[in-house]
Amino acid sequence: MSASVDLGSLKPLIPVFKKWNKEKQIWQWGLLPEDFYRVQAGYACGKCLEPFAHWLPACPLCGESTFPEYAELPPEWRKQGES
Repeated sequence: MSASVDLGSLKPLIPVFKKWNKEKQIWQWGLLPEDFYRVQAGYACGKCLEPFAHWLPACPLCGESTFPEYAELPPEWRKQGES
């Protein structure tokens, strides 16, 4: 997967679905595997979906860390990240 993904691409991340998490009061996005990999690698924000030209420790737009706890990821994301 990583060899075919342009991590520094500023191409927008397009969610294939979104779901409101009432407990955490946040949107959870379902992403294509390529976009999910960019979020996992720290080249895009998993909260606001802002793409980055290079790796960043936090999103400059919303401040979200690029190091989310794996256990807190929605089940849909964990399945994509394992494939």
